[in-house]
Amino acid sequence: MREVVLQALVLFIRVTVIVAGMAGSCFAQSSIAPSAKAERFEPFVKRTVLALYDSRDEKEPVDTNIHAYLEMPLNYLGYEVDYHDIQQGLPSVDEMRDKKAVVTWFHRSLVNWKDYLIWAEECIRGGTQFVVFSQVGGIDSQESKKLTNRFLAQLGLKNHFSFLFDTSDAGYEVIDRKIYAFEREPFRVLPNFDYFEAISPETRIHLSVHFADQTGLKQSALITTNANGAFVHSGYEFDYEASVNLMQWLLNPFELFETVLGRHAFPIPDTTTLYGNRIYFSHVDGDGWNNVSFMEKYKKDRVFSSKVMLEELIKPYPGLPVSIGLVTGDFDKAIGGTDDGLEIAREILAQPQVEVASHTHTHPFDWNFFENYDREKELALLKKKNEESSSAPTGVIGSVETILNRISPDVKTDNYILDGLKGALRAYLRFPFDLDTEIKGSLDFATQQAPKGKKAEILFWSGNTRPFEAAIRASRLAGVRNLNGGDSRYDLSNPSVIYVPALSRVIGDQRQIYAAASNEETFTNNWKGPFYGFAALEETLKNTEFPRRLKPFNVYYHSFSGERANAIKAIQTHLDLARDGPYFPLTASHYAAIADSFFEARIEKLGSMRWAIHDRDFLQTLRFDHADELGVDWLNSKGVIGQNRHAGSLYVALDASVAVPVLAIMKRDDANQVVASVPFLESSRWEVRNVNHSDCDTGECKLTFEANGFGRGEMLWKGLPKGCYRVVAHWSEGAFDQQISVGEDHLLSVTLPFASQRTVSVEIHSLLKPDRAMPAREKVAG
Repeated sequence: MREVVLQALVLFIRVTVIVAGMAGSCFAQSSIAPSAKAERFEPFVKRTVLALYDSRDEKEPVDTNIHAYLEMPLNYLGYEVDYHDIQQGLPSVDEMRDKKAVVTWFHRSLVNWKDYLIWAEECIRGGTQFVVFSQVGGIDSQESKKLTNRFLAQLGLKNHFSFLFDTSDAGYEVIDRKIYAFEREPFRVLPNFDYFEAISPETRIHLSVHFADQTGLKQSALITTNANGAFVHSGYEFDYEASVNLMQWLLNPFELFETVLGRHAFPIPDTTTLYGNRIYFSHVDGDGWNNVSFMEKYKKDRVFSSKVMLEELIKPYPGLPVSIGLVTGDFDKAIGGTDDGLEIAREILAQPQVEVASHTHTHPFDWNFFENYDREKELALLKKKNEESSSAPTGVIGSVETILNRISPDVKTDNYILDGLKGALRAYLRFPFDLDTEIKGSLDFATQQAPKGKKAEILFWSGNTRPFEAAIRASRLAGVRNLNGGDSRYDLSNPSVIYVPALSRVIGDQRQIYAAASNEETFTNNWKGPFYGFAALEETLKNTEFPRRLKPFNVYYHSFSGERANAIKAIQTHLDLARDGPYFPLTASHYAAIADSFFEARIEKLGSMRWAIHDRDFLQTLRFDHADELGVDWLNSKGVIGQNRHAGSLYVALDASVAVPVLAIMKRDDANQVVASVPFLESSRWEVRNVNHSDCDTGECKLTFEANGFGRGEMLWKGLPKGCYRVVAHWSEGAFDQQISVGEDHLLSVTLPFASQRTVSVEIHSLLKPDRAMPAREKVAG
């Protein structure tokens, strides 16, 4: 008996230790020795990269090279970038255990170089990788050089502190074209460089140059990686052509980060794709709402640009959602607005596919000024601008009478409305700036103009699109998403992926979501022409689709586009493409919610190729790159409803009705793979959820799900056994009944009729033989 009790006690202790160990991996504990940390099982994937910056040179995270050039590739690979100003001290080593890596891009020696170098070495020994661009951070002293090389030794390097000014006799030794010569060929004349020696056989040299000194021929390693991180020498990251103010990568940042951080490390939360299709959304800033159109068919009757937008860009495309951001000051007579365009606003917001949004109340241009607002200073600046302004309005500012509205004479004489004043701080200045009016007030007003049951869902930032922390917080507290900024372009005028921004901008504890594309202003020289310039958006669309799908398809424009026939035609070209192509249409707030969810999702590792996805909210797509040999292991997954392939990547669709889906992946040529007849979704223009299916191996195959979306519900199901199937769908106002044959390709393509975003219940089941009582065509009622 005593023996049994002892065995039970030992078992209890073992279980307690295991449980405690598991809990310790999830919650904050005391610092762990490096060897223990390296061996410890981490249940949740580390998706945070710490970006260190020096506010002496880069005031805010948005001003850093890391945000401008590296955050987008890191986001694309699934990582969130957390910024820390090194002038505010260093995080504890214990805090660093939840960080996957540290990225630095210093421009000079650090003030606290000694503490930093000791800390950085300790972090690497504790298991945190370092990716070092440009300066390491030390100064010109013996102690600093010693500490620098102790740190660099962890990256497999030694700095000889021998700088080569004259590179005329130097040449390339190693060029790894997977990582270098990404967007342009290497420089013919080498930039100056330091002598960095690779001191470990584990150091992978991706770029090196040879040179001669007094002791003979040497090789300097300029771009290297090892298990602990990477080093990229200053001057060899990208090329900047000052004469044309354009940049191109020399380095391939995607390949560099994949090499260091690992491939197939975890399923990447993806913000570009839903249910196998590339995301499409469109949003409009309400600038120029009451501008009079120059188009031949409208100008005689002095039709407003907003009305042209309704007739040419909204009504003809009922299947494409568009989010309309009103500048609500346009309709506020107290500050100089007019109600002339209010009925147009109400008609537009009443369209079923239109989402209600705000583009602020007084349309601030310089948000930085309003963070510490001074009314007297604003009035003094206004007076100065009025005295200096003598030329006629030009460009966007002076389009027709004004960018925003036809000015009431009694208000215009007070000079409180923007009328061609360069450098003005906001469009309506009659009353002091008030953040609550600007954000919540404008959202409430927009909601009041919409039909019952519709409300404003998102706020579009105005002007320089750099809102301060409290402004973003105000939008969040108002219960809406926020969007704008980034100005993503990738075309002949911006010939590099450098011009494709990150997902968001962080300021303080708030996050601003960037638009996925730039608007027509940047394509038309600030609305000076050519007015067809926005047609060039298609080039960015293609370049962000191949070789990587970097961004959704975003058609972003202003109400003043309704002034010009060529501008309308350019936008229609994109709308036609979205209507007829393989896209998933959604609202701007839905996209912003997906982007927000990217930063909230947590990925739990359940095995070598199996993960549980927590807290993903609106994000329903996971991605694997370089995945030609990978596929979903359907038998060991839960809440996974589809897969699709694009440009070598595997896109996996999750069921929104499953709170914590489990994704298992296997090699497609796995000899031990159990092949099952599992129907799965390859692509859909509608959301698909609550998917259930029978075991199709038993003979009868049955699939049920719910769906809803914009336009017609085009979807493609795969993995169905050959045979005849009946598709039955029901929604509040109608029904659909169709018989479809599935051939040797095991594909079932069905298009559900337009259902005005109603939820549709669908059942697909196999027929042993064709149903002779039902013709092989759709039956639609309602």
